[in-house]
Amino acid sequence: IIAPLKAAPVEVAKTTLQLELGSGQMLRMDQAATSIFVANPAVADVQLQSPTTLHLFARALGETNVFVMDKKENILLAHRIVVSHNVTRLNELISKVRPNARVEATTVNNTLVLTGMVSSAEAAEDIRGLASSITGDPLLVINHMRIAQPAHVNLRVRIAEVSRDVSKQLGFNWTVAR
Repeated sequence: IIAPLKAAPVEVAKTTLQLELGSGQMLRMDQAATSIFVANPAVADVQLQSPTTLHLFARALGETNVFVMDKKENILLAHRIVVSHNVTRLNELISKVRPNARVEATTVNNTLVLTGMVSSAEAAEDIRGLASSITGDPLLVINHMRIAQPAHVNLRVRIAEVSRDVSKQLGFNWTVAR
């Protein structure tokens, strides 16, 4: 009978790196790396530029872990990578299209959430459309924007006074309408 292997997990202080979809980040190490492990290469790609420099590239929304080891298998880097929507680009687009809008975009899971204040329903729809272009799917946008000025309804009211004699001549019976 072969006994199952018992391996204790290596405790390493992991830091979280936030990356936006399509962006990259350079990481430098004090020692030369000989081994790199990416838990989910579909989320983040890693390329070794030199023995002490690597480049992380955000490929898809989600999370993964990256571990870099030296030739003695000491862990040089341990990072949790979180890839979110490109909200920096979205904020740039919002400031061009609706410069007076006070809107913040955040990623929750794979969904883009819009919060803040806009001046009109038209401005909210413009911003929601921009967010849909970033996600590629309008169903992945949650709109929590508020309109600063509620819609006003203008009513024109005309009050007329009619004497009883005239209403009787016209054939109105006001006692029935009660």
